[in-house]
Amino acid sequence: LDFLGWVAGFPRITDRRHAYWPGETVEKQCVMMWDRFDTRTFTAEWTATVGSSKVAGGTFKRSLVSNVPVMDKIAFAAPETEKKTAGKITIVFKDAEGKEIDRDEAEFEVYPRKSYPWKKAPKFVLFDPDGKTEPELKRLGLVNYTKLDSLAAVGKATHLVIGAFALKKGDGWKALPMDAVDAGLKILILPQDCEAWQAFGLNVQDRQSRILFVRDRTNPAFKGLDDDYVREWAGAPRTSQKNAHGLQQYGSLAPHPKHEPRWTYNLAVAALQLRSPDTVGWIPQIEGEFDMNYSALAKYSTGKGSVQFCTLDCFQRFSTGAKEQDAAVPVIDPAATATANSIFADFLMLPN
Repeated sequence: LDFLGWVAGFPRITDRRHAYWPGETVEKQCVMMWDRFDTRTFTAEWTATVGSSKVAGGTFKRSLVSNVPVMDKIAFAAPETEKKTAGKITIVFKDAEGKEIDRDEAEFEVYPRKSYPWKKAPKFVLFDPDGKTEPELKRLGLVNYTKLDSLAAVGKATHLVIGAFALKKGDGWKALPMDAVDAGLKILILPQDCEAWQAFGLNVQDRQSRILFVRDRTNPAFKGLDDDYVREWAGAPRTSQKNAHGLQQYGSLAPHPKHEPRWTYNLAVAALQLRSPDTVGWIPQIEGEFDMNYSALAKYSTGKGSVQFCTLDCFQRFSTGAKEQDAAVPVIDPAATATANSIFADFLMLPN
């Protein structure tokens, strides 16, 4: 039968967002196409379940003409939940006689709204000259810190967070207080432009990864953090600059003449990834791409301390699709937020 029907994303049919907060509206589309020259009527019966409970459903009856897709919006509120709960949208397609001819499913998850007990966290220092990271830390509930004017002023601090895009081209290792690291200082470096990463001697690639994998599964801070948490986050990674076409740019790697054209970076989990160097002490924690030899979160241990490299954009997300190029719309993804909590739990040596 020359019929095609499926569960598509909304507002773009290619949108694969899968993580939702309780009470948030889950939005998808039912798409039907007929590939013959006559006109026929088809019915789509859809149901949405979360756990073992049906939460929504409906029916679309449409007359289809040749090669003209018909799209109907599916929308319902995600229910309250006390733990991450799997959901599923199922569409059964039937012909005019009521006979099932096809079906499709789309999976999603509902994440509980919960705060992390950061009151037990040790105090840390923050180097955030542009002020890009401080509001995000406060949103997570991380307020027990002191701001630094320079990395040289780290003093006797035990934990240092280097904010997003705080490092510049050429900084690299020489900008870090490595003597303090050898003595026990732990550093967490949040997303930077590619030139800043390259200054550490790291090989950087900018494939805009949408699907990554948790490698450090024995880490107590990553307990419960499965691969669903690090794939296809709502919105797109932020950046510190834009190219001449108004698209996001991450330094000299993008755009590149050898790369295919890129119109959006929607759903990307990490704009950049770092190739794991053949170095003693380098521990990949979240990785992906091709030979699984690139890290979006990795820890380099040296002396009594460590430097943690994070290219994951798991804090404030911004939608930069075709209609929002000039006016970024904030999007807070629950899977990204849970990942951010786990990263700081690991950095501050707390169980998850």
